Amino acid sequence: MLRWINNKPLAHGGRDKHGTGVSLHSHSSTMRQLLSTLCLLLVPALSAQTIFDDFENYSVGSFLAQSNPSVWNTWNFLPGTPQDAPIADQFASSGSKSARFTQTAANGGATDIVLYLNKSTGIWELDFDLYVPSGSSAYFNIQRGPGLGALEVFFYDGGHVNLNAAHITFAGGWYVQDAWNDVTITVNLDTDFATLRVNGATIGSWPYNVDFNGNTVFNPVLGFAEFYPQATNSVWANYYLDNVSFGPPSITTSLREAQANAGIAVWPNPFADVLNFKAEELPIGAIATFIDQQGKRVLEKAIDQNGALAASELTPGLYTAIIRSDTGRWTARIRVAKVE
Repeated sequence: MLRWINNKPLAHGGRDKHGTGVSLHSHSSTMRQLLSTLCLLLVPALSAQTIFDDFENYSVGSFLAQSNPSVWNTWNFLPGTPQDAPIADQFASSGSKSARFTQTAANGGATDIVLYLNKSTGIWELDFDLYVPSGSSAYFNIQRGPGLGALEVFFYDGGHVNLNAAHITFAGGWYVQDAWNDVTITVNLDTDFATLRVNGATIGSWPYNVDFNGNTVFNPVLGFAEFYPQATNSVWANYYLDNVSFGPPSITTSLREAQANAGIAVWPNPFADVLNFKAEELPIGAIATFIDQQGKRVLEKAIDQNGALAASELTPGLYTAIIRSDTGRWTARIRVAKVE
């Protein structure tokens, strides 16, 4: 698939020698530019306006791009090879399956998956659930095409998120390891403005028509997303994707809410001291993680055998509650309102 022409992503030799997640920019030859343009012509045009893939229709051990070549491919057009992502059942945000991305080489990969987006006008949203086990990291990028990097995101071991876009590094975000996180990129191609959110908290917003060097890009497009396991801060990548959706924001939001909130009831909301949870398959000992509006984990507790959880230490405000167990994962928006 396409490489970045003027801005190599860290996934392919652009990482600085300290592995800090700060991009190095380099220039390639005219021949490489021509090859990248030719590659763009090989990307299939998607007739559908939306994409949704929860991986439930694939067999465990099969490969993602090989199973659904109309949407997914590998960087070098090699479905079914080590570049392809295997379908796994170790973790799942919904259902029982996800796609696994595990680094097996010091410079990253070999897994290297591309999701075709192919949009030049309108407002579009890419949303997916991401699971990063403790002791691991994660990385992905979006490229405009032909061969121009638009953004890259690093999920560090320990829960920190870095976003590089428009010659800006946004380094104030958080995610939760050993839990599913909702990652959302919204791009308005008509006003050239983009936003990245993790678990509802904004990591950064930037002019989409500005490249990594600070230069204006005329008629920028959404080319494709690349999921590539590479080390971040010397921690090798190992992560899982589930519930990948792409389309107009109204549609992806509906899909996201339906997936997250199916089968769970939470009351009272707002609450002051004790929350009650009820779900068909919520077992004793399920864990609730509360994330504030800045995206930081502020509380993690087990739900008791009656489905109750005391959370009087939370300060008033809005939170995302991620409830997980061996049988499922649910997400709910919670408002804390102290009673005087």
